[in-house]
Amino acid sequence: MLNLRCVNEQKLLHQLTDIVAPSCITEGIEDNCPTWAMAPPLAFVMPERIEDVPGIVLAAESESAAIIVVGGGTEIASGGSPPTDRPYVVLSTARLNRITDFQPDDLTVTAEPGVTLSALQQLVSSRRLFLPLDVPLSDRATMGGIVSAGTCGFWRPAYGAPRDLLIGLKAVMTGGIVVKGGGRVVKNVAGYDVCKLFTGAHGTLGALTELTFKLRPLPEADRTVSWDAPSISAAARLGFELHQARLAPTFIVATNEPMGTPRLLIGLQGLAPRVEWQVREFAQRLSIAGWNSLPNVIPPPELTALRDCLNPSDAENVLSIRMSVLPTEAVSLAAQFEGIPDGRLMIHCSTGITKLSFNCANDEMFKTVKSLIPADANVVWTRLGADRAKAGIARFGDTRKEFALHRSLKLALDPKSTFNPGRFFGGL
Repeated sequence: MLNLRCVNEQKLLHQLTDIVAPSCITEGIEDNCPTWAMAPPLAFVMPERIEDVPGIVLAAESESAAIIVVGGGTEIASGGSPPTDRPYVVLSTARLNRITDFQPDDLTVTAEPGVTLSALQQLVSSRRLFLPLDVPLSDRATMGGIVSAGTCGFWRPAYGAPRDLLIGLKAVMTGGIVVKGGGRVVKNVAGYDVCKLFTGAHGTLGALTELTFKLRPLPEADRTVSWDAPSISAAARLGFELHQARLAPTFIVATNEPMGTPRLLIGLQGLAPRVEWQVREFAQRLSIAGWNSLPNVIPPPELTALRDCLNPSDAENVLSIRMSVLPTEAVSLAAQFEGIPDGRLMIHCSTGITKLSFNCANDEMFKTVKSLIPADANVVWTRLGADRAKAGIARFGDTRKEFALHRSLKLALDPKSTFNPGRFFGGL
């Protein structure tokens, strides 16, 4: 028997067992409370069928319980914790992991939200295709989580973000209502762009149940080269200049990983002769700038490790932040942050997206980092630590003008605040 804590919770658990098999439900107790929550959930629910999700939503809402949708958990710490003043249920997509449609001739694939990126890439690569997303921890990151968090990797400048690759979806919203946006063909412009509404919403508007993406042919050559830099600010400065040279790299990143060594990374993809030409052109420009013109080739396992190292779920990251600034401001930002000891910094020179993390951080360091953030930066504290989270630190930075629009959308589309309440701000 489950250890039931109140009549309403008992009723809800009984409703859930009528919807999914008992093996799909685990009671939430202190011993299995998620690290990102301040109080244990009523239950963990892992449905095996998409058709069960509307019933789970209706059951939760009937007892005024919230729903926290979780995929691989790689971005779950990016935002506020679930409320402690109402029960909540963790809805895991772990068993909703089927690829339901693959049309290689149309360059599209449709998957349930629990499919991992690596599993999807493995399937489509059999037809020399790939989904141009390279998010961290691809063997854990699920397609639903990637879309919900709007997660990107190194390839964003060349291929765009999840919102640019998602062409269709289905989701369950408040009242168990199933909504659909887009379709399974690339040329689909009818109706509201529901796909972009859900992308980056961090699961606050509903539970994603089906996702359709457009694919690309695998490039003939894929190479990443790097040059050691005198400082990370120098790497960011030259990286921005190379971005303006319009040599069409896949990405240009300035970082001090691993081991605090400043360097500039350039990713190249395409036809083999074109990639060889790009390597020569970049080497020549770096030589003119006074850098060593001989690049180091980064093998795929090392590039994967670099991509993964700044993920907020990394146990070594005690404090981490993601900022978006103008690319022209990234150089000065790098100069400010490189003076902080033990900081792990990664700057995307083409987009201005900057990630900073620390393996250890005291209150003084937190105050220093916070004071250096530009006033107009788009900020997400992706890892704060339990004490700072309890102190009510604004995970998405100081209030910005667009927050009012976010609040209006949340109130209009999820008036009961069923989905991921408190993820953003003000209990929403």
